[in-house]
Amino acid sequence: VSECVISLVVKCVSISLVVKCVSISLVVKCVSISLVVKCVSISLVVKCVSISLVVKCVSISLVVKCVSISLVVKCVSISLVVKCVSISLVVKCVSISLVVKCVSISLVVKCVSISLVVKCVSISLVVKCVSISLVVKCVSISLVVKCVSISLVVKCVSISLVVKCVSISLVVKCVSIS
Repeated sequence: VSECVISLVVKCVSISLVVKCVSISLVVKCVSISLVVKCVSISLVVKCVSISLVVKCVSISLVVKCVSISLVVKCVSISLVVKCVSISLVVKCVSISLVVKCVSISLVVKCVSISLVVKCVSISLVVKCVSISLVVKCVSISLVVKCVSISLVVKCVSISLVVKCVSISLVVKCVSIS
């Protein structure tokens, strides 16, 4: 009875695939490229520290055109009350008072027109802001590319598989049992 082991022994230094190419390019011929964004809400958020209205004025004047200005005092009685203890060369008086009993005191101004005249050089709104951000809440964002043809172009000079081997041998080991 003989049992044999057959094996191919290949001792190689290097195995390499050599591809010498002139150019590699991806050719995409497209009809249209468009970005589709469906948005729910667009809002501009401005957080401000101070907002002030600056008005530089040359003159500010209040113009009142009046027909008549009169002070109306409706009085019942006007009397000077002097309460004296003794009247001689020396007059000792307890109290001196002017008693005016009035029903109404009113200032009557009959005016045709009242207007505020402001002559201004410049009016500017000053806003000092901490942050300005545009908030866009979107449902879907999709890039739509309609293409006619997509092709990978590879122009090669030579394609070769290089195998550098030191030795190739067929080993057959047989054992005989008797």
